[in-house]
Amino acid sequence: MTTDNTQPTTPRRGRPEIGPKVEFRIPQATYDRFTEGLKSINSAAGKLTTQTDYLRTVFEDGLNAAPVNTFDLDSRPDVSTVEQYLDDAHSCGIEVFSDGHTYWIASFETNDVIAQTPEPHQAAALTAGALIDYTRIMASDLRELDEDEQDGVAYPELVRTGFDILQDLPAQAEWLRSRAANLRHASAK
Repeated sequence: MTTDNTQPTTPRRGRPEIGPKVEFRIPQATYDRFTEGLKSINSAAGKLTTQTDYLRTVFEDGLNAAPVNTFDLDSRPDVSTVEQYLDDAHSCGIEVFSDGHTYWIASFETNDVIAQTPEPHQAAALTAGALIDYTRIMASDLRELDEDEQDGVAYPELVRTGFDILQDLPAQAEWLRSRAANLRHASAK
């Protein structure tokens, strides 16, 4: 992707300055979906919308539509939980959601989406990292320890699961990919 902030369009040439110029390449299938959407808008509206205006609208809508919590994801019928790593006793852990194309990694206890990616390998790595991050929470942060009790990681099973995922990242990525593919297949029916 490239941006050009140095040469604003001048009104003398008939084009108003909108902002920085951005150029990037997209897969043909994405472009085909874009042009079909533009055709649909133009036929429904009865007026001509330019590719540029439609692209700005799609881009802005996409930014505004990014889910920020699991309630946003739960409201979408095309999104399902594909994996959960939970400490049921303490209602905490990590959930992975997908619509068959994108993976969202979310905190179970806060319901916040902490990452999103279209790549299963990245989703697996992000999930492992989020689980390993539980090392920052010590048992003494959550409760009073007895005099004879040593302090330690509050959620050792979640941390161990994160390291296990890292040990075989390709297998975890394949597992997430296959679960997402099942969602794509089910939604196509």
